[in-house]
Amino acid sequence: MAGLDECPQGAVPDKEARRILKNLIGTLTGQGDIHLIMYCVRGNKAIDILRRNYEFIRSQVKRKVPIVLVVTCLEFQKPDMETWWRDNEQTISNIGMMFAGHACITADTI
Repeated sequence: MAGLDECPQGAVPDKEARRILKNLIGTLTGQGDIHLIMYCVRGNKAIDILRRNYEFIRSQVKRKVPIVLVVTCLEFQKPDMETWWRDNEQTISNIGMMFAGHACITADTI
């Protein structure tokens, strides 16, 4: 899936990525429904951007579908990757983002 709110050098402009996501959700819903959404974000994105994209995703799904948050690019998070969640969990909850679970990960082999 194309990324939302990628920088100007991103492969797909944000408006196009939103259109693609909207069409994908519509297609998948028509084929038997969506059972889980994995919302993958970079750990360095601002919380207000995460919220805007979360609200867009939530608005496209007509019924309650669990969303799990997967936070990436945390290879330098100290003392461990889970620190990102501990530092941001309350803010995320306070602004209305609700997740069925979360994972703080890296794909880098340091």
